[in-house]
Amino acid sequence: MIIQLFDKNTKTRIANLSQCNNVCLESTLQSGDGTLSFYYPLEQAGRIENECYLQTQEAEYVVKEVLPTSGSAWVQIKADLNTESLVGKPWQDFETIEIGRASCRERV
Repeated sequence: MIIQLFDKNTKTRIANLSQCNNVCLESTLQSGDGTLSFYYPLEQAGRIENECYLQTQEAEYVVKEVLPTSGSAWVQIKADLNTESLVGKPWQDFETIEIGRASCRERV
């Protein structure tokens, strides 16, 4: 899996993170929240910082934690699904009607 790193301010692509290890994608069915976690080589993780954006083929994530692992040459990266770009559409009003099965078939 290729993960792309984007700048937290300008959202410009910084790098492709191709040496990710133990990639884990998790999602909660009830809320739709998702998390991404993986290990990355310590010597190459200097540009990964909190609030940077990570992009996979399926979704965009925001880095929440960069945790060095003790006695290891790897850092653990944890990110949450980016929901800031989701915009809801407010409904001013709506109408409900009651119809039978035959009428419903005709409408479709």
